[in-house]
Amino acid sequence: MQEEKNLLDHLAKNSNVQIPVIEKIFQDGSFTLNNMVKGKVLKPWRYKKLSVKNKKTFAKQLANFLTLMHTTQIHSSFREPRSTKTLKKEIRTYVFPKLNKREQQKILDFFELLEKHVSTDQYTRRLIHNDLHTGHLLWDEKKNKLGIIDFTDRGVEDAAEDFFALWRYGKKFVELVYSFYRGSKDEQFLERSQLYFQRSSLHVMRD
Repeated sequence: MQEEKNLLDHLAKNSNVQIPVIEKIFQDGSFTLNNMVKGKVLKPWRYKKLSVKNKKTFAKQLANFLTLMHTTQIHSSFREPRSTKTLKKEIRTYVFPKLNKREQQKILDFFELLEKHVSTDQYTRRLIHNDLHTGHLLWDEKKNKLGIIDFTDRGVEDAAEDFFALWRYGKKFVELVYSFYRGSKDEQFLERSQLYFQRSSLHVMRD
């Protein structure tokens, strides 16, 4: 918990977005916050209602946060990457019995594509939020300011993982955030993030 507190303190101090800051940690592991992240959950339908100017502001603030997060020093205690092999095994065990042969083959074809494009030798692992779906992005309409919550699943993985849920806002938004992003980039970055987005449906099926 102290590690999470240190990370949140660092992000809050150096970013222009709202970050929850832990005030006190108790012996039983519970804690109190010294601030409340304000705003409404930025669901895709709410994002569509933003003005062009505010969409750009949102993209810039998010890109700046991701740049900071992905360039933060990695500590050895952060969790390891998800295993595609483990997910594939779980899908075979829990999902395949409910599918026909054609549906099973489609999933196997996707895993082949995923394994081809996301091998660990194709990117440098970074510290990531790891759960940056739209439910954890809040927008303060009064201040035009982004808030980001729930850092529990933070880990050391491909930085493109933090872009996967942004596809819910559309390709144009993903590309806009990426244009402002100053972290490490490569030619397959956005392609991998889209594959991660497609992979998320398999997590839902498994759960």
